[in-house]
Amino acid sequence: IYQRDFFRNQLQEIFNSTPQLKGKKVDDIESMSIIAHSAGGRAAMAQLNDNGLGQKVTGVTVLDSMYTPNAYDCWIRDNAKDLASGRKHLTVFYQNDNPRGDSRTRRMVMETDVKRALGQYQVPEGAYDRNTTNVKDPSVLNRGGVVFIYDCDHMNLPKNHVGRILAAEQRRATGVR
Repeated sequence: IYQRDFFRNQLQEIFNSTPQLKGKKVDDIESMSIIAHSAGGRAAMAQLNDNGLGQKVTGVTVLDSMYTPNAYDCWIRDNAKDLASGRKHLTVFYQNDNPRGDSRTRRMVMETDVKRALGQYQVPEGAYDRNTTNVKDPSVLNRGGVVFIYDCDHMNLPKNHVGRILAAEQRRATGVR
């Protein structure tokens, strides 16, 4: 059952019951990142759009969870300038779901949707990763703006990439590239 502000209230409950965070409020959070895998895309969309935390989100990583073409459009539009400048990040890992096996088709549809949402604030073409052969290349996650990465191993996406994603987020937060 959907409950508006559920995540916000859950975070506040964690703050209230964690000694090091006691007295802090959710509104004290300066920035956060969201990582979603598979069906977790719906939960990620809700966190971006339904509890007033969307502007605090500096990074969104979707691990084969962009099933709805315009899933993240609101957040992309609201943060288009920051995405284009690299201050915020959208990283999309995707798996081929085309019966003909053409992963380029799915990527191009997602890229088109993101470019539409970005409007006048387009990211450099180089941000759209075309190298589908070396998914573990660490430099891919260091790019700013929007990155699309093909990885055919749906079930192992979290195991293969979450550590790398968190390390990249930490480097961004500390200004180290």
